[in-house]
Amino acid sequence: MKTIISKVSMLSYVITLIGFTHLSELNAQIRTTVLPDAGFEERIEKAVNEIRLIDTHEHLSTEESVLQDSIFDFTHLFKVYIRDDLKSAGMSSTIFNMIFNKNFSVTDRWEMFKPFWYATRATGYGRVPLIAANDLYGIRDINDDTYLELSKRINDSMKPGWYKHVLKDKAGIDLSIVDVGHVQFDKNFYVHVERFDDFIHVFSASEIIGLGKTHGVEIESIDDYVLALEKAFQSGLEYKMVGVKSGLAYNRILKYENVSKEKAEEVFSKILSRDGSQPRLDFESVKPLQDYMMHRVLDLAAKHDLPVQLHTGLHAGNGNIITNSKPTHLNNLFHEYPDVEFCIFHSSYPYGGELSVLAKNFPNVFIDMCWTQIISPYYSERYLHEWLETVPANKIMAFGGDYQHVESVYAHSVMARRVVSKVLIEKVANGYITEREAIDIANRILRDNAMEIFKLGGKSRDGADLPALSEPGPMHDLWEMVKMDAGFIKNWMVIGPFDAEAVVHSPTVAPPGFDKEYPPEKEIKFSKSYSGMNGDVAWKEAKTQKSGILDFNAIYYPNNGAIAYAYAEIESPDDRNAMITLGSDDGAKVWINSELVYSKHIWRGAVPDDELIDVQLKKGTNAILIKIENRGGRWEMIVRVVDPEGELIISQPGE
Repeated sequence: MKTIISKVSMLSYVITLIGFTHLSELNAQIRTTVLPDAGFEERIEKAVNEIRLIDTHEHLSTEESVLQDSIFDFTHLFKVYIRDDLKSAGMSSTIFNMIFNKNFSVTDRWEMFKPFWYATRATGYGRVPLIAANDLYGIRDINDDTYLELSKRINDSMKPGWYKHVLKDKAGIDLSIVDVGHVQFDKNFYVHVERFDDFIHVFSASEIIGLGKTHGVEIESIDDYVLALEKAFQSGLEYKMVGVKSGLAYNRILKYENVSKEKAEEVFSKILSRDGSQPRLDFESVKPLQDYMMHRVLDLAAKHDLPVQLHTGLHAGNGNIITNSKPTHLNNLFHEYPDVEFCIFHSSYPYGGELSVLAKNFPNVFIDMCWTQIISPYYSERYLHEWLETVPANKIMAFGGDYQHVESVYAHSVMARRVVSKVLIEKVANGYITEREAIDIANRILRDNAMEIFKLGGKSRDGADLPALSEPGPMHDLWEMVKMDAGFIKNWMVIGPFDAEAVVHSPTVAPPGFDKEYPPEKEIKFSKSYSGMNGDVAWKEAKTQKSGILDFNAIYYPNNGAIAYAYAEIESPDDRNAMITLGSDDGAKVWINSELVYSKHIWRGAVPDDELIDVQLKKGTNAILIKIENRGGRWEMIVRVVDPEGELIISQPGE
């Protein structure tokens, strides 16, 4: 770690030159707290450099497979990413292949390489081999005078134990999350994620049938195909995968519609009916099936509580459709899968502003800065500044090397620490955050957040270790229900809409219809109909979404300025005190056995467990009636019965 500290210590020189009295002028950042004590720069740098990293994304080969190569030279540091800049600078594929062909002399290859290297060495990618050469091999620059000695030192270093030296001792990485397929590596170094993109990105019958054979399923229907996916997923679980990765932004637009099974089956049947002599279907023709299968992958991720890593933004290589990778294409998935934690890769470069909004608004969207610091250190600094002001600090992961060889992982870790240190020092210097806050943030974004999101070392984000939730009482009981995703009343009898009779909508004054006694408040007779807002209304059955949300908009339209009722029954084995929770859009009234237990006129969205309502239940059948008003827009409710012991039975009338 000494090398990192010595390298990062240069960060403070700008602040020192400007002078401590002018710190508040840096970045024109507003001041919100006290200015720091002298020496804070060194203390923050030291704290950052001492953090044992969790590396969120790598493509590393095993040390054993790398050491099978018998000859190494300077080109070892130029295998990934910098080659994209070399080609962008004009290096042809032929020249590139010749440079990496060790059948030619290292001197001839250097001479071909040199002009393109000097053109690209200032890029973020170009700084990586320079850092690695200096810190790992003691070569301060890569040039005419050093390439031979660098080649020798690289070759001499390739011995068993090199990975530990670079990853553990030099880079300070405790654990790397690798994306290399259905494999298992040394648990002291790695955990892994797996991809199921092959099940999504299909165009032909041979691809589908082949996936079935791989996983022991004879595929004749779309249900068979989903079964094969489930078997593949189960294999990943048995290999202890910690998440799911998708890189389909390289192949298609990131817009995955929620396609019906019937529409997907049409496409599936069309694909299977084509023989090998026919050209494969185009993307627009197969997109409904691909979209459908992505949703099935997310269903499995939700079921098994695994985070999902999604490539967004820049593509590796030269020449791709960058607009396919905009993170806002994923907006519907964030809505439809609130229980799936989405790790948005690569800071969505160059769409950092869009990512700011998504991560700020969606509790299940996280920023992963893997790859970013070597794409552009300045972009990384600029957006880390912004994200720390807009996004909760427990939703940012600041390092993932995203390399295939450890030397570049090390160099990237140095750049990541420098970016984090620089940003935090500037924020402290300006009095935006305190030194203590900066160090806490550094630990979060470089280690703790990844530990929690991927549930490493017993960590998690679910709050289970909070003392207030482990002690007996109402909070504990509710928390148990939340953890089990249980207790929602999902089957209702509903009737409406009735007129709220609002002349002017007001957030503080209830419309007349809110307090008016419509027939359901006087009698519950499912066989009767009544005069409603748009004509006669009658009781009907209604089911909630999987999340427990009862969507009145899906039942009644038009509905602005409307009232509806929902009725269910709770069977209790005895007289008892109990709790129900309510989320409603908008205001609501609740009766238990004809006794009003809750009444509030309010404009709001429906949030689970927003209101906690103490109720008295009698032995036997208990009637629950809820009245929901709608000003306009969404019209929803969520009701949960807090019953961690499972003693209460929720039923529809007539069951």
